[in-house]
Amino acid sequence: MTADEVRALVDEDVRRHWPPEMNWHGIQLERCLLPQPELRTYRDRFSEDEVVQLWLVLQEVRGDESSYQIVFDEERETFGLATGGVVIGFYGSFVDTVAGM
Repeated sequence: MTADEVRALVDEDVRRHWPPEMNWHGIQLERCLLPQPELRTYRDRFSEDEVVQLWLVLQEVRGDESSYQIVFDEERETFGLATGGVVIGFYGSFVDTVAGM
């Protein structure tokens, strides 16, 4: 999968379902959404020794690795949350993940 394909998934979900029912963190897409998804390595919270390659698509505070991040897992075909380089859960769609923050 390419960065453009991941971005297309985000854009389609936003087009169809934005805004989410809950947006507790006040996510503003124009500020938080990365212009181009980035493939990064994360530790899996559920398996201490496992590292996974995921697409970073949104960062709550750009440049702050401890802030919430929304990632996409190609194998699971689902979006999830990460912080501090650790995946903390998967929620399904991009908009569902924003609502789960």
